[in-house]
Amino acid sequence: MNRRSLFLLLIIGSLLYSKQSAFCANSVLASGRWVKAMTSQSGIHRITFAALRSMGFQSPQSVKVFGFPPGPLPQMNSSVCPDDLVQYAIWQTSDKLLNDCLLIYVPGGVTWTFDPVSGLVNHRVNQFDQGNSFIYLTEGIVNQQLVGRAPLRSENATSVVDEFDDYTLYREETYNILETGSRWFSTQLFPNGTLSKSFTFTDHVGN
Repeated sequence: MNRRSLFLLLIIGSLLYSKQSAFCANSVLASGRWVKAMTSQSGIHRITFAALRSMGFQSPQSVKVFGFPPGPLPQMNSSVCPDDLVQYAIWQTSDKLLNDCLLIYVPGGVTWTFDPVSGLVNHRVNQFDQGNSFIYLTEGIVNQQLVGRAPLRSENATSVVDEFDDYTLYREETYNILETGSRWFSTQLFPNGTLSKSFTFTDHVGN
């Protein structure tokens, strides 16, 4: 492929992408004071008002939290993807010690999807995040995004769930056969080799 053909392909690709995506005029990081925090766990996180004050925030109740969508960036330019941080919904409450705090859900780098055909839940690991997720806090944004309240239900319950199938995963993507591409593996297993891993589940229900 010569340079002229490659140049034309790049122009056509950029035009197609510009028709499907609307870029932000300015990033939310362009103004205000921001604090970057890291976590290695996905799920609900608690940030106390005292911790926010120690970060330099004057009004903890006005702090907003931003982050990235879960999972890796799409490989196709035609895929819709935010070009800026997205605001996370927060819940303002008090913990068991009556400390004022914020509760936020950090999705992490692993995305889960349910396959209705096979009945299996499949996961996809973001091999670029190294197991860490980052959130960005500020009190300079006016709009606050709070977790909404679900409407009360008046009808009686038809079923009671007191146990469920839980899951976990063994995530160590350290080996690449061809040393290229996105296919990574946890370790090399040779003939007659073994691999043993232990998993702990709380409140396990015996058979």
